[in-house]
Amino acid sequence: MSEFVIQDVYAIDGQLKGHVDPPIPIRELLSQEHWYLRDSNWDPDFFASGQQAAWFYEKETGETVDGVIGLSLPLVVDILRVTGPVVLSDYNDQITADNFLGKSIYYTKGNFFPGSTQKSDFLGTLTRTLLLRLTTDTRIDPARLFEAFVAGLGRRDIQFMFGESQLQQLVEHFGWAGRIFAREGCLGVGGETCVFDPLVINEANLSVSKVNVFIQHSNHREIVVAPDGSITETSTLTLTNTAQDNEPGVGGTYRTYIRFFVPTDASVSDITMDGVPVASRDADRSAALSIPYIERVDSPGAMQGLGIALEVAPGTNRRLRISYTRGVALPVDGNEMVLDVLHGKQAGISDSEQGLTIHFPVFWKAAAESPNARPLVAKDGEFQYNTTLSADLLLRMRFTK
Repeated sequence: MSEFVIQDVYAIDGQLKGHVDPPIPIRELLSQEHWYLRDSNWDPDFFASGQQAAWFYEKETGETVDGVIGLSLPLVVDILRVTGPVVLSDYNDQITADNFLGKSIYYTKGNFFPGSTQKSDFLGTLTRTLLLRLTTDTRIDPARLFEAFVAGLGRRDIQFMFGESQLQQLVEHFGWAGRIFAREGCLGVGGETCVFDPLVINEANLSVSKVNVFIQHSNHREIVVAPDGSITETSTLTLTNTAQDNEPGVGGTYRTYIRFFVPTDASVSDITMDGVPVASRDADRSAALSIPYIERVDSPGAMQGLGIALEVAPGTNRRLRISYTRGVALPVDGNEMVLDVLHGKQAGISDSEQGLTIHFPVFWKAAAESPNARPLVAKDGEFQYNTTLSADLLLRMRFTK
């Protein structure tokens, strides 16, 4: 590395010449007429978002880039757990794993205005101090530091996008490219005996604040396999806003745009928020904006996308539920049936509680296996699994009659 520079994105965005249309949810929910680098991380697939960020950076600065590396805040917290407190003499303060998020908000949001350097000043000071500590402090355990980076790669808190095809193929091979459909199902088993059941949920903060640090997530996924092999599914996402007030720029109401990606053969039957059906957004956008709403969105691969806009007031929670039936069924006329369940993890969200319940006929035998957990056993027509999602969850259910 020949040079290390931290810049405020608002200063770079101010150099953009011309107009770029933003994605419709950014235009409507953020009230942004233009699209800039600061909002370029919009696509759930990091390869697309990285390309978009590189494009904006080149247009705004005139400089080309070889690649884009995305780092999420949970990685910094893990590094601070390894290094211990970092003293910032310019601020007469110390940053720890426990106070990093709060101190970051305190030093970067107070009296902030576009063009202010306080964000780059604080983050620059912290980053330089942390790098100096990592490269000079012999007391730091290299094994623990290595574990922090490995965990960050698994959680998608470190993601890579390269313009050079061989480098890109390498990071995709290792699963470091942030591709939301990187995992395949039914590997090692015949496709005629197996059904792949993926679900990816992507959440975007459109609150014009950092209130997302106060949001707690939990998701429960319930899958019912009928005696004829048909599959119905319900996913319930609960968002809890633990912010206590409406402090500008920090607390307040959480406005979010959530995208559910389900298989293309799925027939969606019901979408509710707190038990009330969510209305569809009119396709021509002629009616006044009313939240919550749902709409169809683009999706790569063999998936279909549903976008839902909603708000969560301070001290409250919202329960979003989507139900659908798969268009493919398990082949019940064979000796063995396999259901591969995938739940994708989103970068930057490290506290998501994931529950999974699979119901199946009581006269079937079932066993579960997962690279994320020890071998598991299902019985009495039901399988349950609960975890804090730290990586993509891939679970294989084997059924015999």
